[in-house]
Amino acid sequence: MFGYVYKVVDGDTVWIKSFDQNNKNLYTKFKVRLVGIDAPEINQYYGLVAKNFLKTRIFNKKVAIQDYGIDRYDRMLAKILLNDVDINALMIETGHAWFYKKYKRSLSLEDQQKYLELENNARNNKIGLFANSDYYIEPWKWRKNKSKN
Repeated sequence: MFGYVYKVVDGDTVWIKSFDQNNKNLYTKFKVRLVGIDAPEINQYYGLVAKNFLKTRIFNKKVAIQDYGIDRYDRMLAKILLNDVDINALMIETGHAWFYKKYKRSLSLEDQQKYLELENNARNNKIGLFANSDYYIEPWKWRKNKSKN
């Protein structure tokens, strides 16, 4: 499936417009959560940086979407490819997201290994948000703490 990214919500969520193959005036809009990654929330340290990085890469671009199903928030879980580049992996590689290990079984073993290696490399080389471990908190921990308040 192909579509155009018409809105970037944050570093791991976008809106896609997919056109009908037979009628370019017909299209579907849907929200996509990038599978296998978790980026900082917008009002979290590095959240806007992650969003803007993703936006500069795929906003208004035609992307391939590999569907991994629907999550509990009715978003499509997907791997996004731009010119055969795995954007989900790119977010991890450049230190703009974590490999979301909690949901790793959604991915192939090959992608699990690749995403883990990319995160370890980003951490070890202090790339992106991993440059300053004093400030970041994993988004899943941040969301849990926020829900308690």
